[in-house]
Amino acid sequence: MAFGAIDGGSNPPGTILSTPPQSATVLTESCFESGTPFAPAMCVIFYHAGRGVGMDPSQYRDAVAANRRKHGFDAVDDETNGFGPVWKTRDDDASVGDVVVLATVVSDPDPDPTAITARTDEFRDVLVDRIDGQPGPTTPLGYVVFPVADPDPSIVDAVRSYTVARRRTNVFPLVYDCASEQLHRHEVPRLKGRGIYRRQAADAERLFDV
Repeated sequence: MAFGAIDGGSNPPGTILSTPPQSATVLTESCFESGTPFAPAMCVIFYHAGRGVGMDPSQYRDAVAANRRKHGFDAVDDETNGFGPVWKTRDDDASVGDVVVLATVVSDPDPDPTAITARTDEFRDVLVDRIDGQPGPTTPLGYVVFPVADPDPSIVDAVRSYTVARRRTNVFPLVYDCASEQLHRHEVPRLKGRGIYRRQAADAERLFDV
C-alpha cells in the first residue's frame, strides 16, 4: 500500500505532492482540516499499486529472450520453418533423462484455436527435424508461446486440450495474457506422464512466466 497527498500549506491550494500510478486501485481517501484559516485541508489517498499495466507482445518477447540467456538457451541459426527466434538447450533431467528442448514465441497477436493447433503442429515438425540423427535416446520437448492481450477462453482451452505427445515428441503450446501478465500452461497430471509435465511447468516458470 502507498499514498498520495493533496496539500495546501506553503504550496498553492490543491497542489498534488504525489499521485498514484495509472494502474493503481484507490482504497481510501481521507481529508483533514488544518485548524487555521490560512492553510487549506490536506487529503490523503491510500492506493494499491498492483502489478502494472501489462506489456505488449514485443516487450514480452524481449523479456523471454533475456530469460533464455540466463538459463542457458542458445539461439538456433539454421532453418526453423518460419519460426523465429528459436532457442535450444540440452541437459540431463533427473525425471525424464536426456532432454532436447526447443522454444519459440509466436508473432500472432490474435490467434484463434485453429491457429494455435496449426502453428504448434508446425513447430513439432521443426523439433522432429532437429532430433533426427541425434546420438542415443533423448526426450524431445518443444514450447510454443502465444503472447495475446486478454485472450478469449477458447484460446486457453485450445492450449490445454492440445495433444502433447505425438511422433516421439512432446510439444506444449502456452498462452501469455499480456494484459494480466498471466501464463496459461498445461497442468501436471496426477497419474502417468507426470515427469514431462513437471518439466514443462518448471521451464514455463523460469523461462516464460515474466
